[in-house]
Amino acid sequence: MKYPLLFSSPQFSTKLRVLRLHQSSLESNLSSIANMLNLEVLSFASSGVVGSSYGIDRMPSTFKNLKKLRVLDVTGCNGLRIDNGVFKILVRLEEL
Repeated sequence: MKYPLLFSSPQFSTKLRVLRLHQSSLESNLSSIANMLNLEVLSFASSGVVGSSYGIDRMPSTFKNLKKLRVLDVTGCNGLRIDNGVFKILVRLEEL
């Protein structure tokens, strides 16, 4: 899956609670995901594999906006960098 433009839609921003992007080609800026303020589960499983044709390499500081996030799955995201302060704000995070 290539990074869809749908993430910028206001409807996704307000209603989406679970987003699973397994083995996804996330070629665009992930900061628009931070607009999904009701997101509770976010999974990038196997989407950050170094040396492959797909993957993410950085979780931007804008993810601090995901204050309702309870589950963050970064399984297989080798080399993923997480900006400073992201985990400090995610006070509801139960599972990583």
